Amino acid sequence: MGAWSEKALGNDEALDWLNRLASQRDASAYIMAAVDREIGANDPPERSSETIAAAAIIAAAACEPIGPLSKEAKAWIVEHGFVPNHAMIAKALIAMERITTQSEMRDIWDECDELPRWLKENKRIIDSLKARGADSLPARNPKKKSIPRSLPKLLEAYAKNPQEPLQTKLHEKLRALTDLNDIGPETDYQLPLSLVAAHGLVEETRLLLDWGADPNAAGSLISPPPLSCAYGHVEVAKILLARGAQLFNKVTNHSMTKHLPQDAATDSWHGRTGFRYSQPLLHAARLGTVEVIDLFIAHGADIHQKDLNGETLLHNACEVGNIYVVQHLIRLGLDINATTAADATALHYAVYNNHITPVQLLLDAGAQPNIISQEWGTVLDILAEEPDSNLATLIRRYGGLTSAELGS
Repeated sequence: MGAWSEKALGNDEALDWLNRLASQRDASAYIMAAVDREIGANDPPERSSETIAAAAIIAAAACEPIGPLSKEAKAWIVEHGFVPNHAMIAKALIAMERITTQSEMRDIWDECDELPRWLKENKRIIDSLKARGADSLPARNPKKKSIPRSLPKLLEAYAKNPQEPLQTKLHEKLRALTDLNDIGPETDYQLPLSLVAAHGLVEETRLLLDWGADPNAAGSLISPPPLSCAYGHVEVAKILLARGAQLFNKVTNHSMTKHLPQDAATDSWHGRTGFRYSQPLLHAARLGTVEVIDLFIAHGADIHQKDLNGETLLHNACEVGNIYVVQHLIRLGLDINATTAADATALHYAVYNNHITPVQLLLDAGAQPNIISQEWGTVLDILAEEPDSNLATLIRRYGGLTSAELGS
């Protein structure tokens, strides 16, 4: 199940933001982008969650010892030696005061009768920011790190901190690979090009292609092809497409493969015509960005594709809580009430995984809360053990009922 809490880093959107922070080359700019977005804006609640997370990190990092924060966030502050300046503190304070007095997020917590608890938690962050506004700030230096020995760890380290010594070592290791189109223990059984693409490394993607890496090399169940790994990096995806990466895939009959791609040569699927399945588009819907999805659409991908279980891209985006993609797919006109072979909607997937913002987006767009799936019943049946939860209250406001209440 997902998470939704009054804590600054207690919900899915904030945790996703924190995970992305770990891979930023300019962490301060990334943190301030979340703060600046809120000032003078009218952002949806998921953006406010990111702003609160950023403000909490700023408030905690301005103290010595580091203030109250999750273990993961504290570890990031220590590792990077992060200390905000007074301008960051001042902006974070403005943003937090706006969120707690006039925001859609405040309205949601008010409607769920949880506003006092939410305000109390955020007052702690505001008070901490105010207390540090004029005080001297701590001195903190980033931890020195040795160069990782394994290629996957080296790639991860370089993506987070693209310094020349790391790049030199990385290029040496890539050059030393005996077969750029094979998987083995030295690459953690991943295709080298897939590893590089997953980290969004533009220069290294070009180098591997120049050295003979095949953009359509077949990996394994745990190593998707390179284009599928570029789901969050539009520039890398553009390079791979320009160098011949295939957007459409041949059918695999592997018994463990859930999403069976369609052979583009026949352009048909179980008697359907005009249908082509794109595995890279599926990966982009689940884990990627709006920009990558638009790129694939521009190259002929069909946003209305379904897998053999009947799952649409919207089902997949809602299953993992990819908020921006959910918003985008709704805007592009996907059928929000489309059902799988088991009669489950995207709303069922979002509720089952406790992704409250996608649930709100779907309901606002007209999703029907009383469609009965074979496995779960209605979406309120999923929440039978949590009838008074914020999520159940939200669904009730849109007319949601249980199967029993519907007489089914």
